[in-house]
Amino acid sequence: MNFILNVRRKFPNYSIRYILDKGDTLDQLMTAGVAMSVFLSSYSVRTKDMGDVNWDMVSLPTLKEAPRVGSQAYPTYFFVTQMSEHKDEAMEVIKYLISDEYQMEISRKGMMPILKNEEIKQAFGSAAPVEGKNYYSVFKNEFAATPHKTRLDTQAEGLLYEEIREFVKGNTDINSTLRKAEEEIDKLLASEMAK
Repeated sequence: MNFILNVRRKFPNYSIRYILDKGDTLDQLMTAGVAMSVFLSSYSVRTKDMGDVNWDMVSLPTLKEAPRVGSQAYPTYFFVTQMSEHKDEAMEVIKYLISDEYQMEISRKGMMPILKNEEIKQAFGSAAPVEGKNYYSVFKNEFAATPHKTRLDTQAEGLLYEEIREFVKGNTDINSTLRKAEEEIDKLLASEMAK
């Protein structure tokens, strides 16, 4: 939130648009006059959607107190349930998905691999439709630690994001935004504790 305030103070005549609604598309982003798009580390390079936009990639800025620490990983988890009638087959699929062969294939296409194999990392984006981009920049920083989450975190974050949307739209000030979000989250926690 401080970042939003600082940008607004430094550049009062510029519009800050956050893509918060899941319905927004890359096409809407590209036609909205956006100068920068920040995404999670696991984002795949979708160069075919970029059209004629002049673009490139760099690592995310880092904090002074956490140099070389970027965004958190955003993993996809695979598992085999006890109910599966095909446990062995399912495990074979998972083994393939984490194999050097498959990880090299997706890395070349611009999907961030999960393996620490430097050769696989170096291949990142090499088969992407657009050449000459700084694809490897996604590996410059280390992943930030992933904090422990409780079962209520997603609900609380949703309440905060609702209020942030109103702030970004200019419908409220930062103090009201944070106060209202805190009140709504406190109500959620109180109702859970009363159960």
